[in-house]
Amino acid sequence: MDIDGAEVALRSLGFFAQRRDWSMGRTVFVTLPSMMSKTNGVSGARHAVFLRDALGGWWAVWSPDPFETVYRRFDDAVSYIRGNLEQHQMIDDLCDRGFHARRHPGPGDWAIFVSLPGLRFDDGEGIHGWHKSLVLRKAPEAWLVHAERGLFSKDADEVPFSSFEAAVEFMRQKLAME
Repeated sequence: MDIDGAEVALRSLGFFAQRRDWSMGRTVFVTLPSMMSKTNGVSGARHAVFLRDALGGWWAVWSPDPFETVYRRFDDAVSYIRGNLEQHQMIDDLCDRGFHARRHPGPGDWAIFVSLPGLRFDDGEGIHGWHKSLVLRKAPEAWLVHAERGLFSKDADEVPFSSFEAAVEFMRQKLAME
């Protein structure tokens, strides 16, 4: 498949996809339709990736991360792109509901650290963080919340939820308890 075929395939899969020929070469700009906005005739997206055909595989290049991930199969690149953009959509949704939310730093890990605004601290010397946070991630058949403070605690239990709404309500209640 060439870059033109990739654009058509991505659109048929429900993405907003548009070819670009620029300093990165021939790429396809990819995002979710819900992330597109238009102001004064100028279109943009809150989060997007660029897909380019590269020797030996498809490269998913997403902003603002400074690295490329190579996939030999187009379907694998699409799976990565979907997971990445859906994670950014979840972060936006959580922020819209009054949470602080950010990606877990591990590449390929779709976990999200979640806290409430009043639970942040700043020591005045540039050190800041969350006093109490939970971790949310999407599994194939459930939303999982780490009920303990840290992602890497050996005692941490993941609590499964059938919906994003139920997981959000649990996190709000759990984080409000001090």
